[in-house]
Amino acid sequence: MLGRCVPINPLIRGKQAPAKVSDCALPFDGSHEPVDGLKCESNPADLMVTSDAESVEEHLVGLPDDRREMLSAVRDMVNGSIPEGYQERMNWGMVVWEVPLEVEPDTYNGEPLMFAGLASQKRHISLYMMPVYQDPSKSERLLVAYEKMGRKPNMGKSCIRFTKLEHLPMDVLSELISECDMELFVESCNSVRKK
Repeated sequence: MLGRCVPINPLIRGKQAPAKVSDCALPFDGSHEPVDGLKCESNPADLMVTSDAESVEEHLVGLPDDRREMLSAVRDMVNGSIPEGYQERMNWGMVVWEVPLEVEPDTYNGEPLMFAGLASQKRHISLYMMPVYQDPSKSERLLVAYEKMGRKPNMGKSCIRFTKLEHLPMDVLSELISECDMELFVESCNSVRKK
């Protein structure tokens, strides 16, 4: 089975990646390294689910009841914790909280800097937390919270995957979000780009 190659996140690599997506000529088995600024994505059957909704409310209404309840609870936690200035909207096919372009217009892709995101995937819900990805001390606090819960975290580099609300350390997530002043977040993003 062939994979699909997508641009490597330029924030991670500190440079502009090609703005293209191509079919990968190599079989999807995870065995090859990124080539020409692209990496092989997961099996095409497992690609991220995205929403075409134009508003957060429209997105929530279109979800099954159990997903809507979980997304709404996490959304309420983020909205109750996030410092002033970030904007909530639909972008990248999910609910996002981002730095408005009026505040930081110089981004690597012309899009607002994403602070956090919330997506309903095929088998789970993902909470994307860029500050946790950028700061190892925040990541460590999150891991300690999971340890105290007696749960092994289901995490990627910037996302936390869950299937039940009780699988999330909501109090620690709320603290981590509330500590991320927008000005400091922008500085952190820009420092990564300049390396």
